[in-house]
Amino acid sequence: MNDTYSKVMLTIIAAALCVNAFQKMNLVTPAFAASDQVHKIAICEVNGKDCGGISAGGLTIWNYGR
Repeated sequence: MNDTYSKVMLTIIAAALCVNAFQKMNLVTPAFAASDQVHKIAICEVNGKDCGGISAGGLTIWNYGR
């Protein structure tokens, strides 16, 4: 019985040490979804030249029949 108790306790300690080590590695970078950063997005054709825009009337999207 003593051997089983020792193995269980050592396993719990090892798991806790692994969690502690991997917690500080920052494997996933923060998304900054709620930050003050502004990201500008452009809706363009594949060539990058024909893009939608904003005019006095609102959003302008050119449709060339493709």
